[in-house]
Amino acid sequence: MELSALPVRVEHEAACPEVAPDLCATEELPVHVHDLLTWQSRAELGAELGLGQGLQLGLTLPVELRVVRVEYRLLDGSPYAPPYQDIHHRSERIAGLADGELSLSRFQAFGPWTLGARLGSTLPLGATQEDPYRLGELGLEHQHHQLGAGVPLLLAGASTLRRPEPWGLHGSVGARIPLVENAKGYRAPLTAHASAGPSRKLGDQLLAQASLGFVHEGREAWSGRQYPGREALLLGGGGEWSLGSDWALRVDLRGPLWQHLGHAEHGDEDGELRLGPRLGLGLSWSN
Repeated sequence: MELSALPVRVEHEAACPEVAPDLCATEELPVHVHDLLTWQSRAELGAELGLGQGLQLGLTLPVELRVVRVEYRLLDGSPYAPPYQDIHHRSERIAGLADGELSLSRFQAFGPWTLGARLGSTLPLGATQEDPYRLGELGLEHQHHQLGAGVPLLLAGASTLRRPEPWGLHGSVGARIPLVENAKGYRAPLTAHASAGPSRKLGDQLLAQASLGFVHEGREAWSGRQYPGREALLLGGGGEWSLGSDWALRVDLRGPLWQHLGHAEHGDEDGELRLGPRLGLGLSWSN
């Protein structure tokens, strides 16, 4: 079981006519800023079953809670109350089952090193939304937050681990690869990550780790129209404590050293993305 929390802040300017086409036809709205802060919390229940000969079957079922707070202001920083009644964003809570994962891994030991490969699929369990950009163009209320992709995504990854004696090394790469769009015209972005770092045993019960990672999220697409992706360079650290009786407690803290939000190919939408530090807590049992 793993719990994690991550604040995400997005700011972008809004102006006529894109922000409210019907309203902008009768009045001119000042250029203003949408400032959104989202606390993303996630709880995962996972199970791994050894099949022999280095094979391992894994299943993960996640639940997400997103708490959204939105503020509007003019370019001079003064508060602004837009007359289009929060059709784009609203302060709210979104909760539910997210897309799970089912995968098969193969591990092979070479002296102090262990190499692994993983292949699988997401399980499309999370709720999906109608095209928010199309609804926005029509001046209708819409939702940008999705808990799922609506279709399975291909999972692929590889890992390496050097047993800490007392120093070790760990590294991994992975990707979620979309193959088709869902029934609502949404195509999930290609996402990829890579990380590596040292580990060290501190006594018989504590393993400390550090990592440097890179995350890439490509452009998502609605009905063929593409919208911004994002990238980030992350620094992390944490540890794993053996609690005895085959139980272990993990703590992980990661924060961005650099991050970037891409530009949309459709319309004038642009913005700034700021990921906050991510705190993860995990409790595992093995036998």
